[in-house]
Amino acid sequence: MKKRIAAVVVVSAVVVLAIVGRVGRATTWSSVGPEQAARVFPLPAHAEVPPSPDLVVERFIVITAPPGAIYELLAAVEQWPTWDPAITSARADAHRSLEVGDTFSKEESGTAITARVLEAEPGRLLRWRGLAPGGIVGIHSLRLVALDERRTLVVNREEYSAWFLRLVGGVTDLGIGAQFDRTLGALRVAAESRPATAS
Repeated sequence: MKKRIAAVVVVSAVVVLAIVGRVGRATTWSSVGPEQAARVFPLPAHAEVPPSPDLVVERFIVITAPPGAIYELLAAVEQWPTWDPAITSARADAHRSLEVGDTFSKEESGTAITARVLEAEPGRLLRWRGLAPGGIVGIHSLRLVALDERRTLVVNREEYSAWFLRLVGGVTDLGIGAQFDRTLGALRVAAESRPATAS
């Protein structure tokens, strides 16, 4: 009986230490391989990023289309619902291709999000700071890297700031990561179906 109690105590202690360790640091769940990640330039020093994100979700895809053509799709917010089934509405306050400082809103998978553009580099990078219900703040980035004359690596990344995400990081990633994959898949279909002359 004493041995059984001792075993339960040890197991409980291990579980507590694991939880404390997870709470004390941000968890990154990433599907980007080292070869692709090495080609992605780091964000500039002035980038507005949470000092210690509670959850980082990252997915990537290779699309047979030039970076410029892909960027045009990403920067045209009000056209997002035409190619991404998860987005039911999207509105850019400036009613134009996104530029730094622009604000926009969207409803994605039933969640309303408002955002402000932090960086907009045609053919290279689009980043915004978004706010979702529950006080969840996210820094979303879509980075484009030309692999050769025909193919582009698209890295879809979000850094979330909300303490409770540290407790459910793995479960949360399953949902957000799967949505990222679906969005990237839809983006590939849209980009590869554009005329070859698009840039």
